[in-house]
Amino acid sequence: MSEALVDDLARVLDEYDRMVAGIETDQWDAPTPCTEWNVRALVDHVINGNLMFAGALREDEPRTVDRSNMVRAFRAGSADLLAGFRLPGVLDKTVHLSFADVPGSVAVHFRTIECMVHGWDLARAIGAKPDFPVELVEREIDHARAALAGFPPDGPFGPSQPVADDAPALDRLAALMGRTV
Repeated sequence: MSEALVDDLARVLDEYDRMVAGIETDQWDAPTPCTEWNVRALVDHVINGNLMFAGALREDEPRTVDRSNMVRAFRAGSADLLAGFRLPGVLDKTVHLSFADVPGSVAVHFRTIECMVHGWDLARAIGAKPDFPVELVEREIDHARAALAGFPPDGPFGPSQPVADDAPALDRLAALMGRTV
């Protein structure tokens, strides 16, 4: 089961990678639903998150990657993250993240959710259609609800937004995490 969690994250990162690779030169400065970030800053944020999680999994400082080519930088950060989650026993140990100490198996859900939600943001900004597996998104909605219950109202996420019950799963996840759909 634990390996399946990492495989799910790899699927999400592959889809995010597909979208990053499809960003046109004139889209890097486009606005995103994360109003404080344009496309470049959003992708950079996901790269940083991947590197920070990887460092925490290794119990080391985050690695740095050359950002002169954001596609290569994203791929390097994703590879580092997946290698960290594939370390022996890491899913069973406590991982010290900047915002909480959690079991590795919970950390992989956090990263999967964040990459899917920021994938939704990226898709909106560049006019792409994200292709995250619906069954995976549905499972992560449950994990997101549980995680949000542990954060204060003024925590790192905006308040959940209304969305139709029959909206696509990714839209429901995005709304749960504070996005206006």
